[in-house]
Amino acid sequence: MRLYPIKEVADEDLLGRPASSAKYRVSAGWICSILRVKKSEGRIDPLPRGRPVGSRKLKPHEAELQQAVADHPDATLESLGELLPVKVGVSTIFRELEALDISLKKRTSGRPSKTVPMSRPGGRRGTRDSKT
Repeated sequence: MRLYPIKEVADEDLLGRPASSAKYRVSAGWICSILRVKKSEGRIDPLPRGRPVGSRKLKPHEAELQQAVADHPDATLESLGELLPVKVGVSTIFRELEALDISLKKRTSGRPSKTVPMSRPGGRRGTRDSKT
């Protein structure tokens, strides 16, 4: 889609910017900006989005993160973020812990308790037995 209006305007100059923008339902300003990039950089394809694959923001600080998890095994993601030397979001900390194969489970996995059941027998998972 990106190539058609640019070819008409830049290469063959058949319709001109307003007619080409109306034909392909894009703004004339968009065509002008793409032509400007083509003239200065020689490309019309869009830049890649996001971070490159494999780059992690906390990779230089993974030793500090591992030490913080070892020192504070019951810490939440927010409190781990406060212990790090850089300010990052909770999801970034989660992704880094996942990449390091560190789990922050508060409860060990095992057989369900028979003395203190978490839900009523035969009930759906995650529902509460309210008696109000």
